[in-house]
Amino acid sequence: MLTRSKFKVVPMKFRPLFDAGRLLIIFLGYGSHPCREYAAQRNEYVASIADRLVFASINPESSLYPIFSKYEQKSVLLSE
Repeated sequence: MLTRSKFKVVPMKFRPLFDAGRLLIIFLGYGSHPCREYAAQRNEYVASIADRLVFASINPESSLYPIFSKYEQKSVLLSE
């Protein structure tokens, strides 16, 4: 909902992407430093709705590794 986000109106420079359904604006109102739980929830949500996930690299110890594994079919790893 834009009315609860940082932007009341989508900035003009982002409007074409937004109108085409290619831009998602996520603003979480809990401050500038999200806790791990909120970051994990955000990452899971974004991963679930994305067409493709691009990872520059991935480490099995990374907090993003479970998302990479869960969405392996739509994940792209650039460091291969």
